[in-house]
Amino acid sequence: MINADNVPKLLAVIIPLSDSARFEELLNEKNARHTVLVNALGTASSEFIDVLGLSGTEKTLFVCAVAKPNVPPLLTAVTERFELRKPGRGIAFVLPASAMNAVLAESVAAGAGETVNGGEYTMSEERFELILAIIKQGYSDKLMNAARGAGARGGTVFHARGTASVGDEKFHGISVQPEKEIVSIIAPKAIRRAIMDALSESCGAGTEAAGVFVSVPIEQCVGISG
Repeated sequence: MINADNVPKLLAVIIPLSDSARFEELLNEKNARHTVLVNALGTASSEFIDVLGLSGTEKTLFVCAVAKPNVPPLLTAVTERFELRKPGRGIAFVLPASAMNAVLAESVAAGAGETVNGGEYTMSEERFELILAIIKQGYSDKLMNAARGAGARGGTVFHARGTASVGDEKFHGISVQPEKEIVSIIAPKAIRRAIMDALSESCGAGTEAAGVFVSVPIEQCVGISG
């Protein structure tokens, strides 16, 4: 039985596509096997390339379910091996998971006694938020322009597809289109509200983009200043 305090964390890492194979080697080396990956496109504006290095290039997002005791050493290993403290190398952040299906949680927790080698990584907690925007395909540039106007430095675009069943093509009056874009933006908590207000005004439910937005607290973050 998994104690609620020991529900695994989610470690998300966004790095250049060219580094994907090396990252998978690190995961195998550290026995971090519960991972999914998604290819994406960076959207950082040119003036912030030196900060994020995520503009217009192919990226890979890795999301790993990691036992709580293993998060600090694995985050340290990722940060050091991929030099995430240097501008343009990538981003890593930790998200809380409020629940997880038993099979996955038990499997991840089973390895908690074999903590991966590495030092403690100290950083302030919950300074950043992950903003997720789901919009119609083709509106990511407009959305990012609005986000930058409110202080965001960049984002990552994922292509997705709606799953509304026949007869459910509208949700609260919003048309559900099959082709979607999901834009993820990491921003300091202090400007989260301003960014989300700007997104709602530019690409909200009442606009052609028909956007919906949610923010999630990030417990730890490496590779972005703020």
